[in-house]
Amino acid sequence: MKATTKILVAGDHYMKPDIIRGIIDARLSPSRKDAVEYRSIEFPYPEQPIGLKQQTVIPSGMSWTDFDAVTDDGDIGEYYGRRDALVGELDDTQILVIHGAALPREAIEAAPELRLIVVLRGGPKNIDLDAVHKAGINIVNTPGKTARAVAETTLGGILGLSRNIVDGAGRLRYTDEWFVYYTYEQCGFELAGATIGLVGFGHVAVELLELLSGFGLGGVLVYDPYRSEHDIRDAGAQPVELNQLLEQSDVVSLHARLTSSSRKLISSDEFGKMKRRPIVVNTARGGLLDYRALYEGLRSGRVSGAVLDVFDDQPYENLKAIIGMPNVVATPHLAGGSRETVRRGAEMAAEDIRRHLTGAPYLNKMD
Repeated sequence: MKATTKILVAGDHYMKPDIIRGIIDARLSPSRKDAVEYRSIEFPYPEQPIGLKQQTVIPSGMSWTDFDAVTDDGDIGEYYGRRDALVGELDDTQILVIHGAALPREAIEAAPELRLIVVLRGGPKNIDLDAVHKAGINIVNTPGKTARAVAETTLGGILGLSRNIVDGAGRLRYTDEWFVYYTYEQCGFELAGATIGLVGFGHVAVELLELLSGFGLGGVLVYDPYRSEHDIRDAGAQPVELNQLLEQSDVVSLHARLTSSSRKLISSDEFGKMKRRPIVVNTARGGLLDYRALYEGLRSGRVSGAVLDVFDDQPYENLKAIIGMPNVVATPHLAGGSRETVRRGAEMAAEDIRRHLTGAPYLNKMD
């Protein structure tokens, strides 16, 4: 009798277990597929809609559930549902595929057979990594799976703002006003000839640069102290220091990781260096941008507009003034969501599961 590998897929309404299982099965050989036994949990997230109270702090990371719920316990954070949802669910599980549910120490310690955790996220803050490593469990993630979706949303936001698409559509839908955009000041600008500044040059920025290649740009400037100048030039961009990027860019788009050193990377001093009244774009992490300083930049005209998909740790009442500005395109942290993202993440998960079962090295192992 063949030994059976038991896989639990802990998904939700976005990362759907049946889709993930189908993609895993397609990756396995017939004999290995026959030796796999699946169990699924589909958590009821995301919920729609989410009420915003005046004092609600909108999280910069995963934001699919009650904003007032405690989802940062020190050892884990950015999870949905109950902290103990998976405690007792992993007794005989050998491979866990998980998206946004909580995986605290107590759930890991109650999983004696667990050998591999596959996280359908790039940054698994919902998992107690110390407990995982202490237990000797292998863990892999899915870095870059959202890159194309975020890049397309970023470009869409820039075009939606620069060509008055969002404002024009909103006026037609919600007012009885036929607003004319053909004054020189109001008609917007084209991307041809513009200089785009990318702060950070990871997966998303590389995808965005590819999307922008057909627009006839004046240039693409990149500030990223962690990437080699050769890699940046080879991709068709110019490596520069941050101050030069701020001074010369018509669009400043943030794509850096959020660390202690990059928190509020763009603040009052940086806005003061923006000579060309750029559009400022943040589809990365809210903490990269000082939103009070952004408000002052928008109000004073130092910044001509903003595209925002993430926000910082201020109450909603403090952000409403920015969100309500006509020269701001604000969306509810939707940039990474696409059907292709789901399938891409599942393909990455399936490949590392195949490698685990055949004894091959993992592609995306987290040390």
